[in-house]
Amino acid sequence: MYDTWFVQISTAPVDILTELPSDFQEMVASKKWQERKEGLEDLLKLATDNIRLDPKANYNEIVDTLSKILAKDADINVCAIAAKCITQLAKGLRTKFGPHVSTFTPIIFIYSELKKLTINSLI
Repeated sequence: MYDTWFVQISTAPVDILTELPSDFQEMVASKKWQERKEGLEDLLKLATDNIRLDPKANYNEIVDTLSKILAKDADINVCAIAAKCITQLAKGLRTKFGPHVSTFTPIIFIYSELKKLTINSLI
């Protein structure tokens, strides 16, 4: 398997948190699912475009937000994008994502029991 992370080794890690829109938290907390989805798509684009993420940045708030969305959001489209964001953060941070894994473990087990194939396949 070809790993693009190693190809990008000469590229400096990027702190995507500084590039997020200033209203990101308001967007993902919105009552309208389209706004939540749009905010998560912004995060997903940043995480996808920047293969190496800065391990020194504090991702705790983003991780908490994503875990709340996965655990409580009723819209499957929003949950699917949140799962993709988690995947991209894990790929970009590599072993530095380890401390955040425990946040998602209970949620992943819940989704595996519910057999929601869309989310299950993304996680």
